[in-house]
Amino acid sequence: ACGDAEISNVIKGTAESIQNLAIGKTPPNFSMEMLNGGKYDLYASAAKNKYTLIMFWSSWCTHCKQESPKITALYKNYSAKKVAFVGYSVDTDVNAWRTALTEREFTFTNVCGQKGWESKGAKDYRVTKTPAFYVLDKNMKIVAKPRTPEELEAFLKLGSK
Repeated sequence: ACGDAEISNVIKGTAESIQNLAIGKTPPNFSMEMLNGGKYDLYASAAKNKYTLIMFWSSWCTHCKQESPKITALYKNYSAKKVAFVGYSVDTDVNAWRTALTEREFTFTNVCGQKGWESKGAKDYRVTKTPAFYVLDKNMKIVAKPRTPEELEAFLKLGSK
């Protein structure tokens, strides 16, 4: 057989990657080119802010499109309160991603994995649906994994007091 045929090793690896994404854990870093040049580094951003929101999304996701006005409003309301927003698109079509950024008024930092569900970030964060949210504190620890923009807003309201 080729590869790791021991199912117990496969299960152990999967369990460890899930545990690393639990509240209180430090998730994987990513450093990527941004749309307008320059590099974005998740850990460097998180260290400068009270919270950093990572939103995994895609241009073709109708739910992402429906939720985008709420995300844009949250960004406008909380960016001055040391809350950084970063969108991580799982798009494969860079032009579709760029168009969606404009249409949805996503002026916050955005990067694109360009490989769909096989993007490094999507795999590292075990993203299987969009939108998916993670909130990190300045120590790079996961402090929330809201399922909706409303849950995100509730967390930010409590955290900004």
